[in-house]
Amino acid sequence: MDRVTWDAVLARLDDALALCHRFGLGKEVAASRFIEYRRVVTGLVTALHDGGQDAAREEFHRDSALSMIALTEAAEFGDVGDFISQYGEHGVRRTLGRVLDGPVLPADEDPNSNDPRNRLFEFVIASKLWRAGLQPRLGDRPDVSCEVRGKTFFIECKRPLTARGVKGRITDEPRCCPTGSMPPVAKRSASSPCRSRDV
Repeated sequence: MDRVTWDAVLARLDDALALCHRFGLGKEVAASRFIEYRRVVTGLVTALHDGGQDAAREEFHRDSALSMIALTEAAEFGDVGDFISQYGEHGVRRTLGRVLDGPVLPADEDPNSNDPRNRLFEFVIASKLWRAGLQPRLGDRPDVSCEVRGKTFFIECKRPLTARGVKGRITDEPRCCPTGSMPPVAKRSASSPCRSRDV
C-alpha cells in the first residue's frame, strides 16, 4: 500500500472540487460535506507544518472520528478525480452532484441520506477498475459493469448500515442485474463500517 501524505490528500481534494466547479456544480460544492473535510485536512496539514508530529497528533485527536472520516473521504474523492475527468461531464454530472450531498459523519446517515456515500463508493470501485486498465461503465442497475476477457461483470456496490443488513444486501444482489446474466460481484465499502449501536 502506498503512503499518501496529508498534503497530497488536500491537493487532490482541491483538484476534484475544481473539477466539480468546471462541471457547473459550484453551488453543490459550497453546500457539501467536502468543504468541512477540507477545513479539517487543512488544519491537520497546518499543524504538521507549523508544529511537527506532536502538534499534528494533538490536532487529529481534537476530534479523531471527524479527522479520520475527513481524511478517508477526502482521499477517496480526490482519487476518483482523474477517472471522472476522463469519463466526461455528460456521463457523471448528475451522480457527482449527488455525491457532494449528505451528512458530514456516516453515523448521522439514515436510509434517506446515505445515497451520496453509496454513489462515491461506486466512483471509487469504477476508478480502481479504470486504473487497472479496464473500461468500467457506470449505471443504476448494476452500479458498475466492465468487460474482462470477453465476459461482462456486473458489480453492485453496497454499504449496509447494520450487520444484519449485510445478509439482506447479498440476497438482493441477483435482482439488480439483467436477466440471464452472470451472478453479480458484491463489493462492500470498507470505509464506512457498520455503526456499533446498530450491531
